[in-house]
Amino acid sequence: MDRMQKHRHGSLLWGEANTTADFEQAAGYYLRFIEEYPESEDYEKGAYYLSYCYYRLDRPEEAAAILAETVEIRRRVSGPDHPKTLRAMSNLATVLYTLERFEENEALNREVLEGQRRVLGPDHRATLTTQNNIVVLYRTQGRVDEAEALALETLEAQRRVFGEDHPDTIRSVYNLSLIYGIREDWEASERYLLQAIDARKRVLGETHRTTQATVYAHACLLARQGERQRAVAVLRELVDQGWAKERLFEDPDLDALRGDQEFEAIVAEVRNKLDGES
Repeated sequence: MDRMQKHRHGSLLWGEANTTADFEQAAGYYLRFIEEYPESEDYEKGAYYLSYCYYRLDRPEEAAAILAETVEIRRRVSGPDHPKTLRAMSNLATVLYTLERFEENEALNREVLEGQRRVLGPDHRATLTTQNNIVVLYRTQGRVDEAEALALETLEAQRRVFGEDHPDTIRSVYNLSLIYGIREDWEASERYLLQAIDARKRVLGETHRTTQATVYAHACLLARQGERQRAVAVLRELVDQGWAKERLFEDPDLDALRGDQEFEAIVAEVRNKLDGES
């Protein structure tokens, strides 16, 4: 097989991987691929697939090492501001975040953002995605004021460029709900969360898993505020749509509902449904 055929074969292995053995097979294949074609056009994709396999195999440090090597190759071959270099840096930053190497993640994301603004422009989707990644980092670190300011700036641009119903716009709306929830500004948090729910219902439908996850977040928000009746009503609507997740049983955000007769009936219904599926 030539390089393109080998890459396509590897893509099939990666795309169909589900088990540990599958990911080990795909990782071995792509490790050989990037060793054989270290500076080819497909190296970056091969390294990304390999790093993802390592991540799924609970080997994140190896994933980070592969992506760091990719960044260095891209910088040498394509230059520091090439879109492929910036994409490789962004992939590395994502793995650094999962490793909780937050200082490195922030420095790299800021470098990516500066490059994307120069090369792609401030309103490019990749640029705004990097801004959103920095928002998530700030939120994780409890830097709420910085997170809010950058999230509002990002959302304004996404609404202007992509419209209200674009997935990135909706994600930013949801992020703002989480930020205000950390502040316990319940009114603002619920306002943004309801916007995200309405948009996801329009775009994805009421029973899509992402829509239902957002509705579940609304129930949790209401429970944290002590609005027990509204929270239970939201959960009842979810379960009537077929939603059933184990997280309902021990989620601390729902502790205020425990002991409520209607809530416990919902818990029992979900438990029976899950037991019947096992």
